[in-house]
Amino acid sequence: MRAVIFDLDGVLVRTDQAHDKAWRALAGRLGIPFDGRAAARLRGVSRMEALDIVLEGCGRSFTPVEKEALAAEKNERYRALIAEMTPADVAPDTTVTLKALRERGLLLAVASSSKNARFILERTGLTPYFHAVVDGTQIARSKPDPEVFLKAAQALGGIDILVNCAGVFPQALIEDITDEDWSRVMRINLDGAFYACRAAAPYLKKSGKNGRIINLSSQAALNGTAHGVHYGASKAALLGLTYCLAKELGPDGITVNAILPGRIDTEMLAYATPERRAQWLQSTPLGRFGDTADIAELAVFLASDKGGYITGAKINVNGGLSTG
Repeated sequence: MRAVIFDLDGVLVRTDQAHDKAWRALAGRLGIPFDGRAAARLRGVSRMEALDIVLEGCGRSFTPVEKEALAAEKNERYRALIAEMTPADVAPDTTVTLKALRERGLLLAVASSSKNARFILERTGLTPYFHAVVDGTQIARSKPDPEVFLKAAQALGGIDILVNCAGVFPQALIEDITDEDWSRVMRINLDGAFYACRAAAPYLKKSGKNGRIINLSSQAALNGTAHGVHYGASKAALLGLTYCLAKELGPDGITVNAILPGRIDTEMLAYATPERRAQWLQSTPLGRFGDTADIAELAVFLASDKGGYITGAKINVNGGLSTG
């Protein structure tokens, strides 16, 4: 491994609350209802796409010039909020990881579709850790298109390892899932991984039979999940992508594997009541929630030479919640 590319929002720092406050303020000024469901729909889309979603409840149309002005107004509010960020807003594990990677002599880059990425890195004191930064001012296509990551890879000299870990899990009954809800989950959880694999394949084939693809699926792909049929279906399809690519890319020395996390103690579980969390712990043989390090360390192993003969595998990391 020669280099590591990081996304920014939700990986190195958390800016979702600032985005939420800025959009909520704009919606309030325009007299548009803005609830948690609306906020969830804005994740993983471009600024102008998010604006269109916010304006759905306005009851009037806007010219392109007016939309540009509204997007600029939102961004001004957002920048005022992130201007208050400091190094204290960076999780200790993040700086420890970045320091350890630099000490190993690895090249580091940030690939973010945010046009405020450099400003955020400066405010949080993270800029010195990175050899290259590619942001929204340098790309023509936003995520899930992999353009931003490819440009970062080119800046660092190529791609050896691809980890697809983007995912959203909006809770909803099947009768409440709209076409847009279904498409959004599939676009982020499945399409993004496909686009990234397709774009990275030529680079991985040049990596001297050391290419690695690691897809983060879910226990929901095996066991299903209530109130999230779109999530479970997307993660099951990601397993199919893993199996097919393992066979297709194997002759090029590229391994392709899937990690299936169980209940990992992140914000994805924040919706659960204390009673619900207690039930989950009781049903988990190891009696604890997983930690992000449990996933990261397995990914590092699969990416290393030690994992070079493992491909086409799905690996449970779930504390014994399901076996086999």
